[in-house]
Amino acid sequence: MAVSGRISIPRLSRRTIVRERLLSRLHAGIGNGVTVLEAPAGYGKTTLLAQFVGDVDYACKWLSLDSTSGSPEILAHQLGVALTGNLDIEPPATAAKVSDLQAYVGAVMSQALGDSDRPVLLVIDNTHELAGKPGSGELARLAHRLPPRRQRGGPRRP
Repeated sequence: MAVSGRISIPRLSRRTIVRERLLSRLHAGIGNGVTVLEAPAGYGKTTLLAQFVGDVDYACKWLSLDSTSGSPEILAHQLGVALTGNLDIEPPATAAKVSDLQAYVGAVMSQALGDSDRPVLLVIDNTHELAGKPGSGELARLAHRLPPRRQRGGPRRP
């Protein structure tokens, strides 16, 4: 199974405009649960998130979804790659049931949290790629399965 989601934090242009007001809103929301940054294409969401991860003292993980991410099995594998940074991580051994994928993502998430001496911040970009696809349910389940007493963070709707 090929992993085509991108896990690198996008590079910023030297001419990027810093949007202080929006960055401060993101900082205010970190640690308050799962947050969403939503705007039409071209509004600078990816750029803002890339600036934000450069500002925080978190182990930042990035996943840019693509057209293949709508399959729950592929999404689970892409999340595993993003969380571990290991392009060679094994995909889920079985995907016969949703609980198989949940167990896979949960194990990878626990590994990533345990391996880090800092809180982990996972940014998932291009979530519109999941609209109307089975993978959207997996992402929602992931958000609800985050370990208790761990900070969940990301951007709120500014």
